[in-house]
Amino acid sequence: MRADRAALVALSLLTLVVFAGCPRQVPPEPAPSVPPELPSVPRPAPSGEPLEAGDVIVVTVEAEEDLSDTWRLAADGSITYPLLGVLDLAGLTSNEVAWTLRQGLADGYVQDPRVSVLVKERAARRVLVLGEVRAPGYYAFSEDMRAVEALDEAKGPTPWAAPGRVTVTRRVDGAEQVFEVSLAPPYGEGPGFALSPGDVVTVPEEADRQAGPVRAGASP
Repeated sequence: MRADRAALVALSLLTLVVFAGCPRQVPPEPAPSVPPELPSVPRPAPSGEPLEAGDVIVVTVEAEEDLSDTWRLAADGSITYPLLGVLDLAGLTSNEVAWTLRQGLADGYVQDPRVSVLVKERAARRVLVLGEVRAPGYYAFSEDMRAVEALDEAKGPTPWAAPGRVTVTRRVDGAEQVFEVSLAPPYGEGPGFALSPGDVVTVPEEADRQAGPVRAGASP
């Protein structure tokens, strides 16, 4: 009995010595996780008519309500978009705008953004009236529309306007043409100056305002 116990104790001690002499196995550290790289999306070929100032677009970003809305391109062809700031979109087609927004949002803002752009309204079927009028803005173009009608749509000139020096700006084949038109009462003779879709009618301010009415709050 004593011999068996002694042998068992000796075997246990030998096992402990063997395990103590073996190098300890340390599990390897897991590799750091790297976010998947988004596939590169090449710039698409233009499809459809390019955008211009006054056009209205609807931007939809999937699952991102704060980034989805309706925008009208400003007079310089730009919009102010959340996160990305001022973007010049004039001359781009709707699919190019979608690509531009996707590239910007994917750069640290939205993972794999899905963007679609719809052209809701074209400014080419309207005229823009600016300057010294009571209600400047865009107005629907009608067939045989005259410059004086656009002035009437804008509620007429202000007291500080110079209707005798109105200009009409028109783009023809990409080139800008400027016409000088007199809309001073009684608006001259004949049918008046015929407008085209997309024309910009600008009514300037009278050069010598001191001889005329003084704006409220302005120094004479």
